[in-house]
This record gives sequence, structure tokens and C-alpha cells, in this order.
Amino acid sequence: MWGRVSLKAFGGGPGAGGGGGGGGGGGPPGGASQYGPGPIQLSRIAGVMAHEKARTTSFAFPSLQGQGQGMGGIRREFKDTPAVLGVALPSDPLLAGNFISKDPMDVGVQCGPLTSLHTMNTDRAELVNGGMNHTEGGWPKDINPNELDHTARFRKKIEKDETFLRAIKDLGHSTIHCIRQNNAVDIYEEYFLDLETEGMPSAWVVNVFRDPTAAVAATGKRTVCKISWSPDRSHKLAAAYASIQFQGNTPELPMNSFIWDVGKSSRLFFLRAEGGKNPIQPDLRLEPKSHLVSLEYNPRDGNLLLGGQFKGQLGVWDVRRGSAAVEMTPMDRSHKDPVYSALWIHSKSSVECFSASTDGQVLWWDIRRLSEPLESLILDLRKGGVMEMEKALGASCLEYEPTMPTRFMVGTEQGLRSLCPGKNEGRGTHGNSGTLLLIS
Repeated sequence: MWGRVSLKAFGGGPGAGGGGGGGGGGGPPGGASQYGPGPIQLSRIAGVMAHEKARTTSFAFPSLQGQGQGMGGIRREFKDTPAVLGVALPSDPLLAGNFISKDPMDVGVQCGPLTSLHTMNTDRAELVNGGMNHTEGGWPKDINPNELDHTARFRKKIEKDETFLRAIKDLGHSTIHCIRQNNAVDIYEEYFLDLETEGMPSAWVVNVFRDPTAAVAATGKRTVCKISWSPDRSHKLAAAYASIQFQGNTPELPMNSFIWDVGKSSRLFFLRAEGGKNPIQPDLRLEPKSHLVSLEYNPRDGNLLLGGQFKGQLGVWDVRRGSAAVEMTPMDRSHKDPVYSALWIHSKSSVECFSASTDGQVLWWDIRRLSEPLESLILDLRKGGVMEMEKALGASCLEYEPTMPTRFMVGTEQGLRSLCPGKNEGRGTHGNSGTLLLIS
């Protein structure tokens, strides 16, 4: 496809015309100008790309034509002229088949420095962690380590020595340095991998101890409120029976509690009585004045039992002297509500005990003189002021740690745990959302 541009300029001036000369307007197109004898024509041919369907397309640039007296200093007038087709070249299909389309090509350039990686496996050092707990040191020949009195006197003698104090102070720096080290212990390490397992632990019912009272056997209204094991390896346990329902302890309901011999039950387990009855009978029947709601063996004397009753009294039983209680607290000096927890105090004589009730009191007793309590504690947990029975919280359980003879825990019906150090010396309180039935 070709185009053409044509520019025609006609000179003119004073005297220009058909034969030249004369002033005025420009001469005719055929006249000669001062620049030449005839018209000046400029042609320009431009090539364009052929259409993909080999169709011929024409494009022409308009030619400009002006008239005047000359090229310099005189106004020219231009006008459009029709386009003139000069050359038309259709596309050649044969040549189009030689065209090769070049696919895009990706080129990567690395601007960073080249590095290399090398790995190697070295010999590993096998490490073993070990520890030792040395609790008992060396003693002189005249000191018997098994005698507590001898070792205690020797310790006091050494601790008073000035060289001992200086040595402890000097060793303190080394001890702190060792403590600050990043020491770790594998708490999941298994030390007995070579032992053969004996199977999963299992349990089964050896015997069921039922309430032997005939009236209760038919109705089933009594509940086992407390169980206490004998401390003298006699395989005996004492069980306190009562009804925990509101106003459930009616006069016609039996008030007896029982002591069972577990060793006898294991020997008679395979025996069957006529009619399918249980051949095992209780070893002793306890006969309180009201239903027992707590029962505890003496930790030093397996013949003594301490029992808290539903009407607030506290009783002591000696199994060598029969079913009746040998000592009983008077009604006016006892609790006003059921004694839900009663414990022995661990001492050399083992004759002191204390009890807790929902009336808001903790009472200390001496079984040699149960006419009145040794001391009392009102569970009024408010800070400051005088403790009042109206503000006291009902105690539902007690717990006593023998290694801390001056502290005990009291659980209340409101869900509070009260830590009482000593006899009425102070209390610390912690809370729960419900009634505490047991503290261990």
C-alpha cells in the first residue's frame, strides 16, 4: 500500500502573469514564477504492511497547493486534493509461510555471590545423667546414727561452733553457683525397663458387709456415715450407721453401729449358710444414746473408739468392756448439732481429742474428764471484733496432720476451708463453691 503527497507552489509577483511582468495578483498556474519556469512538485512514497487477508488498502496524504507572488514574505493559501494511489502490493501467502514466530525465552541472572554447602557426620559423645541424694552424713564412732537423741545433741554441738558458721557462709557462694546452673532432670526416664510386667492391677469384691439390723434390712434407710480401720493390724473396721436425710433418724430406727472383722470374712468367703444368708456376723455391736455420724479408732490404742452422735454428744468406747460407751459428754456441755467429725490428737498419752459440728464450734476434750471441754473455738471468720455464735459457720469435716500438731483444717457447710494454727490462736480461710464433706 502506497501513498502520495503532492505540493504545488506557483510563483507570482508584480508583473507575473501569462508572460510575466506587471504588479498585482499572482499569475495563472501555467505562468512562470521568479523561482522557475514551471510548477514545483514534491512526491513522497511511504510503504505500509499488507493486510493478513491480502486485501489491498490505499492511503493517501493530501497534497497542498498554494498560489501567490512567491515563496518568501507573501501569504499562501492551501487546500486539500484527492488522494492518488501510487503502488499497491498485496501480501504473498508463500512468503507468509516462511515467517517463524519466536516464543518468549526466560533468562535468569544471579547477582549474589556463589556459595557451597558441605555436611559431615562426626562421632557423637554418649552422655549419661546421674544423681545421688545423700541425706545422712558420717558420724563419729561414739555416736549411734539410729539414736535420735545422740544425733540431735551432736548436731547442736556442731551448729554452735564458729568454724561451722564460717564454713556454711563460704559454701553458700558455691551452692548458689551450682543452683544457678542449667541443670535438668528427665522426669520421664524409666529406671526399670528390664522388669517384667505382672499385668494391670485389678480388684474384686471379697465380701459385702450389710447392716444386720432386721428392721433396716427391710427398709434400707440407714447410711454408713464413717468407716475407721483398726491401727493394730487386727483386720477390724468400725462403721457408723445413721440416716443423713432430714428428720430421718426416727425413734423406731435402730441406733446400733458395728465393728467387723475383715480377716474372718476372708476365711468365710467360700462358706454358704442355709437359705443363702450371710454367715458373717459383726464382731461387736456399739450402742450409743443417739445415732453415730462419726467414728474414729485411737491411733495408739486399738481398743478405744471415739464417736460423734447425732444429738451433739461425744462418746468413748472400749471394746474390752462391751457395747456401751465408757465415757459420754453431758448434753449441756456438748454440741447443739450433729458431730460430723471427731479426731484424736496424736500425743504421748493419746487421751486428747477434738470435735466439730454444724453448730459452729470446735471443742477440745480429754477423755479422762469429759464433763466439760478443755477449750472451744467459734468459727466466726470475720476479722476483728468479738466472735459470735450467730455469725459462726457450720463445720462439716475436720482434718489433722500428726506431723504438725498445732495445725488443723476445718471444712464448713458454706464451702470454706479454715486453717487453724493451734488452739484458738488464729485462722486462715479459703473458699469453695459447696459444702465440704471431707478434707484429706
